[in-house]
Amino acid sequence: MARPRKLVYVAEIKNRPLQIRYKDPATGKTVHMSSGITDQAEAEKMAKNIEAKLTLNMPVKDTSTKVTGPLMAWADFRREYTERRTMLIREKIAVDAENRLDIAKRIARPRTLEDMSDRENLCRLQSRLFAGNFIRSRRLRASATVNNYVVVVIAALNRAAK
Repeated sequence: MARPRKLVYVAEIKNRPLQIRYKDPATGKTVHMSSGITDQAEAEKMAKNIEAKLTLNMPVKDTSTKVTGPLMAWADFRREYTERRTMLIREKIAVDAENRLDIAKRIARPRTLEDMSDRENLCRLQSRLFAGNFIRSRRLRASATVNNYVVVVIAALNRAAK
């Protein structure tokens, strides 16, 4: 019995993230897209997801019009950031970063990326972190701890800028 032909392939290119390749059923052309990751197992999961979409005649790429840039909703950014973040770094570091961003969200209450990146809002976030307003015991926080929280927020905003 012949094995079914694989629709989606993972290709390795020297010094680059793994690439996912498939034939577009509408145009018949081969599509090459970067997975953005170097982990073979994760890339295989992405390939299976794309293959399932192709089998069900669903669009592979998200063609919806979503807002990007400073007016992007904070919730949308966090969803995308979480998906990318967990693929790129170790689980423990990703969980710690997510917790810090959750606390920053509780304090700053941003609706958009612009709200979070506002200088006054970041200063207010930093002062409330120093005061310990985000925890029940309301103890003062060390500058290294506050620095860590602010660095995570700024790294997320830098990621958004890219």
